[in-house]
Amino acid sequence: MTTKEIIRDFYGHRLGTIETNLKELEDVIMGAEDRLYTLEYELFCEVRDTIAAEVVRIQSTAKAIAGIDDDKDIISPDVLEPVQRLKVENLGNHNPRLHTDEVLIALAITAATSIEAKKAMNALAQLRNAELHSSVILAPVDVATFRKLGINLTCEPKYQTKKLYHG
Repeated sequence: MTTKEIIRDFYGHRLGTIETNLKELEDVIMGAEDRLYTLEYELFCEVRDTIAAEVVRIQSTAKAIAGIDDDKDIISPDVLEPVQRLKVENLGNHNPRLHTDEVLIALAITAATSIEAKKAMNALAQLRNAELHSSVILAPVDVATFRKLGINLTCEPKYQTKKLYHG
């Protein structure tokens, strides 16, 4: 066996080992990426549900003030869904969650054709000085919206995500 053949056999075996190791690492990385997406989605669901609960409280209060049956939807899913799709498909957001100000814009749009939504819009002014408590620290955009509405917001000292910045 020549030196050239020995070197080729040695490095050929090493190359095969390296390729096997790279394939194993790729599998680990891809599995981690899948777990990351799963965890991100679970976190998104948790955040969405938390914010939805706060928005539902405002809507319920506005409905009560306006004399609207609490079981009646005042913002149609036909209005909310296109906005959610726009955020994800065109604006590059990772989740379709609407912030409080976006839900209020949807309410304003719905008020153009719905008497109940118009009543709820008119009732928003009566929420000034209302007290609202959240079980988590809300995103700055939501805090600002409640402040603009004159709603006194308090939050538990717990972030809705493990991120310390709500960018």
